Amino acid sequence: MKNYLLVVSILTAATAVAQRPSCCSPAIEGFASMGDDMEFVAIHDEPLALEATDLEGTMISYSTADGKTASAYFIPQEGSTDYLLVYHEWWGLNDHIKVFAERLHADLNINVIALDMYDGKVATTREAAGTYMQALDASRGQAIVEGAIALANEQSNNA
Repeated sequence: MKNYLLVVSILTAATAVAQRPSCCSPAIEGFASMGDDMEFVAIHDEPLALEATDLEGTMISYSTADGKTASAYFIPQEGSTDYLLVYHEWWGLNDHIKVFAERLHADLNINVIALDMYDGKVATTREAAGTYMQALDASRGQAIVEGAIALANEQSNNA
């Protein structure tokens, strides 16, 4: 009986702590606010031009729960049902991210989906990157991620 009460007490305490509201703003809002931080902006060098060639992946489109479509760079791995989602830096889904996704695919031998969180926009200046980052709506970002997860689940179940 003592063990039972101890377990119930621990679970009750854990539940009470788990229900406290977060002290922080949602991650996407915190991420977006960095575009206003001039120190953060200044430490990012303008991206070097890169025109990637001989890439294995392709751009794909998939449905999202908000009734729109999203895009991603997809590199399939034959025989694998494992998926890795890659999130781009504040510049957007540029060739640097595609090359990085290709390296992950080659190293891990799994399917890789590099998400386009900015719906086709790619920044080449700090100012544009900050603007795109701040313009990302939390519900749209969530729809893009959840759509990619649904796509991966669907494809892994069909493999």
